[in-house]
Amino acid sequence: MFVRLKRSGRPGASYEYLQIVESFRDNGKVRQRLVATLGRRDQIVASGALDGLLVSLAKFSERLRVVEQVRSEGIHAHRARSWGPALVFRRLWEVQGLPEILGRLAHGRQFHFDLERTTFALALQRLCAPGSDLAGAGWLRTVECPGFESIELQHLYRTVGGFLAVCLCTFLSILIHRGRNRRFKAVLDYITTLPVGVPGIVMGMAFLITWIRTPLYAFPMLLLILGYMTRYMPYGIRTISSVLLAVSPELEESSRVCGASFFRTLRRVTVPLLQSGIFAAYLLLFIVFIRELPVSALLATEASTPMALALYIVGENEGLGVVSAFALVQIVLLLGATYLFRRLWGIERLSV
Repeated sequence: MFVRLKRSGRPGASYEYLQIVESFRDNGKVRQRLVATLGRRDQIVASGALDGLLVSLAKFSERLRVVEQVRSEGIHAHRARSWGPALVFRRLWEVQGLPEILGRLAHGRQFHFDLERTTFALALQRLCAPGSDLAGAGWLRTVECPGFESIELQHLYRTVGGFLAVCLCTFLSILIHRGRNRRFKAVLDYITTLPVGVPGIVMGMAFLITWIRTPLYAFPMLLLILGYMTRYMPYGIRTISSVLLAVSPELEESSRVCGASFFRTLRRVTVPLLQSGIFAAYLLLFIVFIRELPVSALLATEASTPMALALYIVGENEGLGVVSAFALVQIVLLLGATYLFRRLWGIERLSV
């Protein structure tokens, strides 16, 4: 059915009528029949009868009701996401073969989150909107990319926090035990051992006074990671150093003689030989990070409360039963993490 405009009358005094016409087929031919005549066009338009009829008919049309509501109230965007940067960078990411490399490295390690997607998200955030992991977690909510919806802030910290600590400890261990300047090695060894003699409460207060007037203070989780890394860096360095001292420098020297650069030797020779010490250091840092209280008490906020501080707060405000249950959860978590690491990487590979 449709509305047809029909003109009638003599020349110079013609009138226009609006009619409702129905089309149908009769023996394969399209025919039309008049359903109703609405009246003269000028009269029903001027009186508003046509608008009233259309409004009345629109009540029975879902599509027209939406259009009319948009016309009267406007369009309000509830969510907007950008897809261009992720689309372009994902193509470059795939061309370099990074998804296959990360998938091969993560195979059999039973991560509880998508390591490849999290790493891709971190790289994309550093490229498009450089900032902390906390800012990156919010920025990822504005980007449309498969797999980003399941990424949480804790996944970013789990990917970066312990990884940064172990990388720093590995690099410092190599400088201390493979460096050529004896005085520099002695000074660096002393500086990296110094945090052992500093009480945790003093370390936390130092971080608080240093960063409280800087923009970094707005990211308490980042301050916690930096505080943990500084306080327990000697533990990671000593764990990796014990393995490094057992590796003969002649292996690295042979690689350099064959034409490999320092970083290629580090990636192809040194790091694979230090693998057991690196994972042992990661496990050790994971355990001490969870039970650290003094630094957490000074740097944590209500939105970023570590487990050790939460246990202390529960102990001050709840009964013995609740505290015991919470402590049992922490013990089970630590024992489970230890068992998982030793099971995945082998007891002998984590024995340093």
